[in-house]
Amino acid sequence: MPMPNLSYSLVLFAHLLTAITLFNGLVISHAALGRLRGAQRVEQVRDWLRTLGGMSYVFPVSGLLLMLTGFYMAHAAFRWNDGWVIVAIIGLVSVFVLGGTANRAGFARLGAALAGVPNGPVSPALHAAACMPSVWLSLYLMTGTVTGILLIMVTKPAAVISAAIVVVGALTGGLVALPRVRAARADAAGPALASRE
Repeated sequence: MPMPNLSYSLVLFAHLLTAITLFNGLVISHAALGRLRGAQRVEQVRDWLRTLGGMSYVFPVSGLLLMLTGFYMAHAAFRWNDGWVIVAIIGLVSVFVLGGTANRAGFARLGAALAGVPNGPVSPALHAAACMPSVWLSLYLMTGTVTGILLIMVTKPAAVISAAIVVVGALTGGLVALPRVRAARADAAGPALASRE
């Protein structure tokens, strides 16, 4: 049954606002991860990890709201078997599974490395833990995938084209991430090697 235009417009507004919030969370996470890797003092590591931890709550809440508003609009104006709808749902679920595994694992390792460490200069071991190459890769994959999902939500192509767009988005994110991931790995390994000498 079609929804009133005002109701649909309000849900669409909530959907777009949630997508903007999700992208803001990704941008803040990228910036915080860079600051974390460059932190010189333990207090800075704690502050930036706290920021990233806050963003880890933004992502699932945004994902849930995107799903709910998206389901509402799909029921009102589209068909559930439209290819782009199915691909968008699968893509969103994969993004939040990825974020919930790789990101949380990286944050947990850093949190464990921080436990009981007094304020002061960052040790080589703590710096290595703060580099988190897996989280760099995860964030770029998430950003690329979400960008692809936004494109298919606007253009609404068939399933095969929708899937191709989202896969290309994810692969592009992964390729863009590679220099950051390599740098983070090298940065993490450098202090560890130096501490053994």
